[in-house]
Amino acid sequence: MGISGKSDGSDPDAVKSLIRSSPWAVVETFIVIFATLTNTIVLSRILQPVEFGMAAIALSVATIVQTLLLGGFGPALIRIGAEWNTELAKQVYAVVLVAACAGAGLCSAIALPVSHLFASPNMYPLILGSSISILFFGIATFGTSLMVRDLKFQQIALMTLVAKSISIALSILTALLGGGSWALIVGQVAFVFVQSLWVMVFVLGSLRPAIPKQGSVSFLQTSFLIVAENAVTMITVRMFTIYVGYWYGLANLGLINYSLRLVDELGSILVGTLNRVGVAYFSRVRDSSQPMSEAFSVTTYIATLIGAPIFMGLFVVIDEIIIILSGETWIAAIPVAKVLCLYWIARVTRIGTSPIFKALNKQSYAISISWVVLVYLVIASILVRDLDFIYVVAVFAARPLVSLPLGVWAMWRLTGASFVEQFAALMQPLLFAGIMLIVLEGFVANQITHLADWESLIVKVAVGAAIYLSLTALFDRKRILRLPDLLTGQVSLNARSPSK
Repeated sequence: MGISGKSDGSDPDAVKSLIRSSPWAVVETFIVIFATLTNTIVLSRILQPVEFGMAAIALSVATIVQTLLLGGFGPALIRIGAEWNTELAKQVYAVVLVAACAGAGLCSAIALPVSHLFASPNMYPLILGSSISILFFGIATFGTSLMVRDLKFQQIALMTLVAKSISIALSILTALLGGGSWALIVGQVAFVFVQSLWVMVFVLGSLRPAIPKQGSVSFLQTSFLIVAENAVTMITVRMFTIYVGYWYGLANLGLINYSLRLVDELGSILVGTLNRVGVAYFSRVRDSSQPMSEAFSVTTYIATLIGAPIFMGLFVVIDEIIIILSGETWIAAIPVAKVLCLYWIARVTRIGTSPIFKALNKQSYAISISWVVLVYLVIASILVRDLDFIYVVAVFAARPLVSLPLGVWAMWRLTGASFVEQFAALMQPLLFAGIMLIVLEGFVANQITHLADWESLIVKVAVGAAIYLSLTALFDRKRILRLPDLLTGQVSLNARSPSK
């Protein structure tokens, strides 16, 4: 599977094949979203903010190490062209296994210093436990990338469903047994373990690692560039998490961790799905006659069409969601979650940029933008560190103010899409979602103050969905129906529909 077959995007039907398979990637996204929200809500009823904070430090340390050593392998493997064969697969497999072992060892080595930094002996075993997930993550990433190359999105969705179900069950069981922070660690380790077991049985089969040779050099170079891109972005977030825990305390970090799992995790799942499918999609567009600017405009439109109403709606109802589902213990997390919603409203309009950087092997643009954002975050965090906790969260969420202008410029340089074209791609869904937000916040919320929280939630969701779907059906239905043709380049995003 995905080992010896040609996958260079030169087939004129390659883009069409990808589009036909991609709905299963959407199914996988909803599986992960539902599973993550369910797990977070149930655990918030059992655990305290401090326990969420402890787990956040352990998982952040593991994620940083994992990103540095393994973060580029998946996208780099997906974008390999005609040179892909069984021998190269064996060499790449060996590299992945070595990197995974090295990552687990490095994470274990820094566990003690980090636990001393927070003066918390209990954090040491948590970080050691998190390091185990790095071992399995390498195998899971390798196998999943092979499935993406073969467009096996249905199998990925099934694998994710099984892995998430098992991880949630073990996570909740651990919490009920009094495991505290271990519930989050066990859930993460179980998820990647089941994934790795799945790919070893159903994907890798008899494939065995081989000593890396000259053929793997190009793969490693591409992987290094992707790691450089992902590392700055991921480490910015994870190091910020560690900084908050150290400076503002584990209880406040627990509020951020909880809010991130509700809001940021939702956005990250959307980004991860688009990255996985997007790298394959843009790699095929790169080798076809379809203009890259048009492909970027279409994916930007789709991301905004889906993401804008989700996060604008979440901004309106997050109060009720937290109070109803997690209880009054987490009321202090409401302003944090709202600020993160504002971040994702802006971020979702640009989640198509990263796959293009990877597909075109132009990570230098992304790396430069990420460094600018990192410098901003460091300086701004220092300036507000003596103010209330919410100010540092606002600084964290304001990153798009720095990255958006640079991203627009980068896409113009790489794809030829002008500012007007980039804005036009997202204007209509953003406008419809904005109208929905204004109506809900400015009118509906004031009229239902007498309702209970759960009644208010139902009304807002129903009215918001009706507004957005009605506007979309009235003014954008024809373009939505043409999405398959838009994605395959048979028609332009802004072309008028032929009159009947």
